[in-house]
Amino acid sequence: MISSDWTYFNGKTRVAFIPKNMTQQELFDGYMWFRKEFYSIKSIIKRLSLSKTNIVHNLIVNLGYKFAIGKIRQVE
Repeated sequence: MISSDWTYFNGKTRVAFIPKNMTQQELFDGYMWFRKEFYSIKSIIKRLSLSKTNIVHNLIVNLGYKFAIGKIRQVE
């Protein structure tokens, strides 16, 4: 663990620990890559086509996360 400061545990802008054989930046970059893939238009459409419930609501939520990703920067 890097710190006991709870601001590190937001799951979005800070890395809370350093895994073995990986830097903080590599962990953060991998996490951001995953989020970009998960919230890609192709992935959103695939999930919504399988879900078939609350499609409009889920589309809005997914697009909100997609557009928020571009604004996230790691806090040092």
